[in-house]
Amino acid sequence: MQFPHRLFLTVSGIVAAALLGAFTIRQGDNAALWLPLGLSIGSLAIAILSAFKNELFEFAPAVLGSEVILTHPRLNQEFAVILPLSFVNTGYAEGIVEWVAVKLVHIADGHFSALHPIFEVDLLKFWQGKHYLHAENTIGTFASFPMESKKVVVKSILFAVPEGPRFALVKGEYRFDIYLKANNIRRARVLHSFKYSLSDEFLSEYASGKTMVLSDLGIDVESPST
Repeated sequence: MQFPHRLFLTVSGIVAAALLGAFTIRQGDNAALWLPLGLSIGSLAIAILSAFKNELFEFAPAVLGSEVILTHPRLNQEFAVILPLSFVNTGYAEGIVEWVAVKLVHIADGHFSALHPIFEVDLLKFWQGKHYLHAENTIGTFASFPMESKKVVVKSILFAVPEGPRFALVKGEYRFDIYLKANNIRRARVLHSFKYSLSDEFLSEYASGKTMVLSDLGIDVESPST
C-alpha cells in the first residue's frame, strides 16, 4: 500500500487550522465558540475519510475455488476449462478486478500454458442443458468488474489456450495458478493455486467429447452422458 501523501497533507492542514482556532478562542476567552469549532472539525474529518477512503484503507482481493470443468469450446482452442471462482474483497476500500488468468503447469516437466478468460458462463444453465457451451449458457465476454468493501462476487469463467504453441493434456499432475490483476496492483499476482492429477482414463473420456469435472476432493467425476 502506497503512503497516502494527499491524505497526510490534508489532515496536517486541518490539524494546523484547528490548533490555530483553539489558540485564538482561548485568547479571546470565548468558550461559546468551542462547540461550533468541534462540530466543524468533526465534519471535516468525516469528509476526509469519505474522500480519501481508497487511500486510507486497502482494496484486498482474494480468490477462492477449486472445481475444474473441462469442456469443449465452441471456438478453435484445443481445450477449455470452466472455473467457478469466488472473488472476495477482504479490505475496506472499493476496487476493480481488471484481469484474471490461469497458468496451467504440468509438474513433471515444467511445461505450462497461460489460459486466458474468454466468456462468463451461466453454470446453472450449463448443467441443465447438454453440458456443452452454446449461446444460451454464455453470459458474455469476460470484462473487468468493481468490488465493494467486504463483498463477494461469484463468477464462472471459461478459460482457453490462446492461439500459439500447442499445449496438449497428458497423463500426470497439474497445478492451476490463478493470477489476478487489480487496479491497485501493478503486476498480476498468483492469489490461489491447487493441483489435480489427470489419468489416462480421464483424458480418454474427455477426448471422446464428454465434459469432465475435477472436484475439490481430487476425484475425477464424469458428467452424465447425453
